[in-house]
Amino acid sequence: MSAGHMELTLLTPLSAQVCGRRLTGRYVSLRDGPVRLWLLGVRGSTPAPGPDFVRYGGHTACVAIAADGQDAPTVVLDAGTGLRSLTALLPGPAYRGAILLSHLHWDHVQGIPFFLAGDHYQSVVDLYLPA
Repeated sequence: MSAGHMELTLLTPLSAQVCGRRLTGRYVSLRDGPVRLWLLGVRGSTPAPGPDFVRYGGHTACVAIAADGQDAPTVVLDAGTGLRSLTALLPGPAYRGAILLSHLHWDHVQGIPFFLAGDHYQSVVDLYLPA
């Protein structure tokens, strides 16, 4: 664990569907293989900074995903306060990818105003909201 987040590698293929459409090709690899996850936020309803929360982090829900062979995440699940940490994982100042919101509670969206890479003029961000 470093810089307040944890990186994992899953040995299962990434297959996501949003509104009946598969998120393949544009965001993730079409071939099966491992995916990398960055747990940028796993805290509950409110962020909780400080030494008491170092083990699991203090940011609210945010998981970044990169398909096998990609260096930077292109899919983000929920946009809690952990989203602000994503900018440091990117190779440049802009984010190109998708953000999927599981639901619209405050703890799942409160990182959006602080996501610098998402507000860059070269960014292309597709935001998927629940119906």
